[in-house]
Amino acid sequence: MHNATRQAFQASIAVLLTLIIAHGFSLERGIWATLTAILLVSSTFGESIKKAKERVSMTLVGGALGTVIVLYFLPLFPKENAFLLVIFLFTTILAMVYFLPRSYAWASFFITLFVVFLFSILTGWSLSLLAVRAYDTLIGALVAVLVSGLILPNRSHVDVQAHYLTMLKQLDGFIDDIFYAVASSDPQYMCQLMGWHQKLYPSWEALKNKQLFNEFELTFSRHKRQQLRTYQFGFDLLFHYLTNILALLEKEPSPLCAKFEKELLQFQGVIKENSELLSKLMAGEITGEVEYEAHSLDVIRLQMRQKIAMLYKDNPMPDYAEIEHFYSLIYYLRKVNQLLTDLIDSTHR
Repeated sequence: MHNATRQAFQASIAVLLTLIIAHGFSLERGIWATLTAILLVSSTFGESIKKAKERVSMTLVGGALGTVIVLYFLPLFPKENAFLLVIFLFTTILAMVYFLPRSYAWASFFITLFVVFLFSILTGWSLSLLAVRAYDTLIGALVAVLVSGLILPNRSHVDVQAHYLTMLKQLDGFIDDIFYAVASSDPQYMCQLMGWHQKLYPSWEALKNKQLFNEFELTFSRHKRQQLRTYQFGFDLLFHYLTNILALLEKEPSPLCAKFEKELLQFQGVIKENSELLSKLMAGEITGEVEYEAHSLDVIRLQMRQKIAMLYKDNPMPDYAEIEHFYSLIYYLRKVNQLLTDLIDSTHR
């Protein structure tokens, strides 16, 4: 089912439930609960929980502050009362519009202040209205969370898991292009590599946005929460090392790459095997009690160090910049592989 269709069903059911509650308990201003329920039915269950928490907490804070201003501060200036109230109203409108696309928490805070000031101008504000606003918002938030979690739910952690697999598929293509670049004399190799900036960075940004809601959704699942934290840390570092490789290869690859073509192909094979194994484990394609061991690059790296030492044994003036450039590439590739093996271990536990 399309996400918009699913969300429309959820919003309709949330409105129906809120209206039943408002009618059954004779809520004074059930419209507040209804509007809250509509606004908080979000694309995923985790997002709904996060927004509900922010909406309720900032409604209480904004309502309390607005009530103090209206009932205790403005009466100190009876002549300027109406003028100050209008100034406060328009200030909250500006802040509300500014924060709506940036921070739902702050937008909720200023929306509540706006309601307080608007009611003060039109009909007046009181402590009883503050209480009504608070419990209506709480009712609407609870309805939205329940509907998001029970009616056609879209789980944040499932969505994030799928995005991890997408990034691993992209990693395979990126690794192939890296080793093509270091082995090729084609001057256009950088165009192909730099194109990965347009793929990796948006994927990473999308992943960061999706990860925001996991903690709220998995509050009562310690194992899944810990596993997703491990993934989050691992993939953040993975992106860091991949971008470092891109920055390193903005210059010409070290001439040593041609002398270590065989070893670099071994590096490529190990990294791709580990990436494929991690993808299968995360997708649940490998089950059972068999132990799956990830492959290390340490032995190959040691062989390369020994070979470099032999190459420059009789050379009193080796090109240290060339060696450093080559070692940097090997370092980042090893880090990528080590992160993959760490994630494999955490997935298989």
